[in-house]
Order: sequence, then structure tokens, then C-alpha cells
Amino acid sequence: MPWAAIGRVQTELGTRCTGFLLSPILVETAAHGRVQRFIIPPGYKAGSANTAGLDRATLVLKNPIAPPETTLRAPTTAMTVHAGTPVMLGGYEQNQPDTLTADQHCTITGMQQDQAGHFLLAHTCTGTHGSSGAPLLYATPQGWQAIGIQTLAARNGAGGLATLLNTSTIFSK
Repeated sequence: MPWAAIGRVQTELGTRCTGFLLSPILVETAAHGRVQRFIIPPGYKAGSANTAGLDRATLVLKNPIAPPETTLRAPTTAMTVHAGTPVMLGGYEQNQPDTLTADQHCTITGMQQDQAGHFLLAHTCTGTHGSSGAPLLYATPQGWQAIGIQTLAARNGAGGLATLLNTSTIFSK
């Protein structure tokens, strides 16, 4: 763990992104990928800067694909993060689509809002095209938590934005 919970999501059109298990039958990923059956937040519009903070989808699988101990937890109560909070990002990126790559030494830099006011976590993790849907991981004494979902990677180098898994997350300066 946590790498056993992360997998590649592929559409019927051959495009790929990253997803991760929240339970044996629930996969969390970015909403801008196409799937057969999914749950997305009300108001999300693909490709719109207004709703980037809602760019997440839950895929409900017909059958379990992993045991419960290989799934990630999401925060169930409000948590506070600050600049410098250590996090990790691991996913299946375009430059190595068959290999899980990870940045294990990055941090939260702040909180931003999309044009409609939805919050996103800003971070220093390196991630290219294909890392969308990857979990932004935070270590707790109880194990790894996915606190966000990679949505936007920086075009020139490290950094990106992640939607919040728990919208009660607070950024403290």
C-alpha cells in the first residue's frame, strides 16, 4: 500500500487516465474521462474551468476486483492542511502508460478556486497527462488516505491541482 490501490482506467476509445480503489467495487477517478456507468457531482461540466473543482467520478463496478485491505481511505471528517503538508502522487502517465510512476516527495502549496468557487488543492507533485484521476496521498497513523484527485497537471514542470475528496477540507496558512 498505497500503490496496490492505484490502477489505469481505459475507455472504449483507448484513452487512459488513473483511478484508485476506495472499496473493492468503487473506483475514484477524474470525471473528464468517459465511462459506461459513473457518479459525478451535480453541476460538473467537462472541459469547463468553472467546474474544475468538481472534476471527479466514482465508477461503480459490478464485481469486486480487490480485497478491502488494498483500498484507500478518504477523509470522513474535516481535516486541515497547510503549505508544506507532505503528500504523494502516483499514476499512469502518458510518457509511461504501463508503469505506475510516483512523486513521493511533494507538498501542498495552497488552496485555489475554480471560476464557480469550487476548491482545489494546489501541490508541487510532478504529474503529466494521464495522471488525472490519481490519488493525492496523505500519510496518517492509521494508513494512507486519498485527500484529493489529480485534475490538472502543470504544463511546465512540477505542480498541479487536485479536487477534494472531502469538501470540508480546510487550508490553514
